[in-house]
Amino acid sequence: MKTVSSDTVFSYIKSKTHNLNYGVDFMQLFKILLIIFYALYLILLLFFCKKTGRFYFALVLNSLLGVVFLTIINLTAKFSGFYIPVNEYSLLASATIGIPGTAALLIINLIFL
Repeated sequence: MKTVSSDTVFSYIKSKTHNLNYGVDFMQLFKILLIIFYALYLILLLFFCKKTGRFYFALVLNSLLGVVFLTIINLTAKFSGFYIPVNEYSLLASATIGIPGTAALLIINLIFL
């Protein structure tokens, strides 16, 4: 009777179960879906800004409000416990989408961190 070490069994199981997600990188998929969401929101924002006639004012106001909301969240982090790391992606989301983008970042931060 041949004896098999536990290391051999574990390496065999690991080799067979290593790729259980069938090649789907969920973070990459999430990034793609987020980019699609941002693009659709930006198209809708441009459409409604153009329709109202105050195109540039609405874009600048939307960007300023998003960045101000991000700053307020980070300034009150000591009291509220909510903090959004400031990097190029969070600034892009809060500047292009405004307050809904910053709120989405806050919700994502609360769910995943």
